[in-house]
Amino acid sequence: MTRVSIVTGAASGIGRAAVEALSSRSERVIAVDRADAVSEVFAGDSNVRSVVGDVTDPELNRRAVDLAEGEFGGLDAIVLNAGVPASGDIVSLPIEVFDRTWEVNVRAVLLGIRAAVPALRRRGGGRIVVTASTSGIAADPNMWPYNSAKAAAINLARGAALDLAADAITVNVVCPGPTETGMTAGLAAMPPVHEALRR
Repeated sequence: MTRVSIVTGAASGIGRAAVEALSSRSERVIAVDRADAVSEVFAGDSNVRSVVGDVTDPELNRRAVDLAEGEFGGLDAIVLNAGVPASGDIVSLPIEVFDRTWEVNVRAVLLGIRAAVPALRRRGGGRIVVTASTSGIAADPNMWPYNSAKAAAINLARGAALDLAADAITVNVVCPGPTETGMTAGLAAMPPVHEALRR
């Protein structure tokens, strides 16, 4: 049986590398990204289907799962990789920046898990992988919104792992250190939040 995965934040960086690695093994992939470019990045790859949308939208997550099952016959894994950074003064950073950081880096992980679990159960089990960060383990100067969100994502995954083990669904977290991606380009000069940059 050919394995089928969903990867979010798939247009660049770690997400794109994950899609390319899976496809190179002739696995099927649903590549999800907010950037329209995701369709162009994987154009011509018969193993990949693209979905454009915001991972904080529950309907987008359901649509990706429906496509995996409808186009490829099921779902075996989901890589919840989409993320946004944020930095700024702890007193003056707009609370909307903090909220958006948590929406993408934490809430969207939960939405992805909720959308994927029924399909993984139908498959008899599967894998959930959450891309967190070493920034979720230790603090970085002025990066407190990102630090706190990634720490929450780590513990969300730990809790989900306990709850889903009986369904033969494993949940793991990867915590990359500084990685050269679109999201980290120009970090030193980064304004409070970079919605355009993707992991």
